[in-house]
Amino acid sequence: MNIHTYIPSIISCILIIIQLVILPSRKKKIIRQGGTCILPLKRRKSFVLPAATVFCIILNILVALRSFEYLYQVILCATSALAYYIACREYITSLLGGIYQSGIFITGSFIPFNSITAFPAAQWDDYESYLSDKTSFELQTTRGSTTLTFFSIDECKKAADCLLEQIPRLKCE
Repeated sequence: MNIHTYIPSIISCILIIIQLVILPSRKKKIIRQGGTCILPLKRRKSFVLPAATVFCIILNILVALRSFEYLYQVILCATSALAYYIACREYITSLLGGIYQSGIFITGSFIPFNSITAFPAAQWDDYESYLSDKTSFELQTTRGSTTLTFFSIDECKKAADCLLEQIPRLKCE
């Protein structure tokens, strides 16, 4: 084996280490993007990052030790680095679950308030009774429809009320 066969694994491992080192600064940047927390939601414990760390390292070692074609090595190592990036993002947003000044952190993503175009449940005459037995509701965003799922009925109602308080134009439409 030549040294060039190890290059994709080495680069992928370096990218993973860089992502792990800059994780705190990414978290601060994402928190700044959201502003201060208005309504904290139940935050789930995410075991994705530790599992992804082990999986990506094992994948890179496997790619380095096995004799795959070079293109397959590059694809597997790029997949490993991308999967670790996604796992880091999921880990950060799972720690920040809640409604913030400029958006919502829920289910591994951030939804800015300016991208929310409609709240279909709020268009009902008595939307509170509509949400009385639900743990999720739908939002229309500029990217399409998004369903927000909560841990309890009470949390869902509080989130809907807080959302309408933060974005009053949603109730009027």
